Amino acid sequence: MTTPTLLHRDVPPRVAFALEQAGVHPLLARLFAARGVRSPDELDDGVARLLPPDQLLGTAEAAVLLAEGRLTEAATKAREGLHALKHKSMSPVESPFARDALEAIIDQAGPGSAN
Repeated sequence: MTTPTLLHRDVPPRVAFALEQAGVHPLLARLFAARGVRSPDELDDGVARLLPPDQLLGTAEAAVLLAEGRLTEAATKAREGLHALKHKSMSPVESPFARDALEAIIDQAGPGSAN
């Protein structure tokens, strides 16, 4: 088992302050600023800010596999999309709707699905 590594990130003080002034808790403001969030608008997870499904990594492939009844492979594609959301490689805004949909696909595949 590998030991987790903590990474010290620089926190732009002006960005953290701006996020705090917008109502973000001070600790979260520092964490978000260190992760590259530059504006309170980037934290908006409203429907208007959601990515279109065709821009979500692996969703088209997962939909085809689901339609063909290949649930295990669809779960793998869903995991890829979920990983991208969790690591913010797709968007500074994590979509709870996309996350829930991808997790539902993974759950449906069951414990025997590929990781």
